[in-house]
Amino acid sequence: MTTARRQYTRRELLGVAATSTAVAALSQSPRAVAGGSDRPRKRKTILSFYCDDTSPYVAGAKAFETFLDYCAEQGIAGESSLILGMGGHCMARNPNEEERAYLKQVARAWKCGIDAHMELMTHGGLFDFDANRQKEGAIHEGLWLHEPEIAVEEYQRYFASILAEGERAGLRFTGLTWPGCGCDACTRRYAELRASGHSEPNPAAWKALLSLAKQGKFRGRTVPCFFGSSETDYGIHRKASDGEHAVYDLMPNARDCFGIWENNPKRVDPQGQTLKYQIGRYFVF
Repeated sequence: MTTARRQYTRRELLGVAATSTAVAALSQSPRAVAGGSDRPRKRKTILSFYCDDTSPYVAGAKAFETFLDYCAEQGIAGESSLILGMGGHCMARNPNEEERAYLKQVARAWKCGIDAHMELMTHGGLFDFDANRQKEGAIHEGLWLHEPEIAVEEYQRYFASILAEGERAGLRFTGLTWPGCGCDACTRRYAELRASGHSEPNPAAWKALLSLAKQGKFRGRTVPCFFGSSETDYGIHRKASDGEHAVYDLMPNARDCFGIWENNPKRVDPQGQTLKYQIGRYFVF
C-alpha cells in the first residue's frame, strides 16, 4: 500500500515545531523533510532564507516591491528585515514618501510569502523611544544581545517597544534576525566575552522573546530567529519553549547564499544576477 506524506509549508513547519518531534529530527538532518511516496517523484525540501539589512534608503521601496513580486510569482518563502529606526528615527511615526512606500510593501509582504523580522530597531546603537532617535554612544544592539548581565525584563521592554512601533504602522513581526556588527568596539568586546566563557547570546533574550510570544505580540506562537550560523551544526535549534509557544534559531549554513548584493554593481555575485536589485544577503539552510 502506498501512503503519501503530508506536504508541510515552511510556516506550517514552524507552527507545529513546538509540539512535535519534527525539530529533533531536523536538528540532525535539516533536509530530512522531503515529501514523497513509494512512487518515484521529485523530492522536495523545506528551506528558508532571510533577506538581510533590508531598508528603503539605498535601492528604494521599488526594489523591495520587485523582490516581493518575484517571490510571489515563484512561490518563494522566507523572511526580510524590518529595521524601523535605521534612518535615525522611527519611520513608523512620521514617514517620508519613500519610507511610506516601503512600509506599504512590508504590509503586503506576508501575502507574498515573506515574513517581517526585526533586526532590532537600528542595526546600530540602542534606540531612545522617547526621544525618537538612537542613543548617543549607546552599545550596539547585536552586542547587547550577548551581554551576560542584561535581565529578561530589560530585553522584554526593548523588544516590546519595537513591536509597538510596528503596530503603529499596522505591521506585525514574525521573528528576529541578529544585527551583526564588525566595528572595532564590538569586535574587542566580543573577544572579551569569549575569553570569559560567554560565546553565546544571553539566554535572557530568548526568554524575553518567549514571554512576548505568549502574550500574542508576535504573529505566531513560535518565534523564528536567524542568529547563529554554522557549516556543520546548521538546522533548527530550540532556544526556549513553554507548551505550544517556542523560540527557535533557524541556524543557516553560513556558506549557503544566493543573490548577494553589496550596493556595488562590480561586486554582484554572477550566480545571483536575477536578484541583484535587492539590498542584503539571502541565506538558506
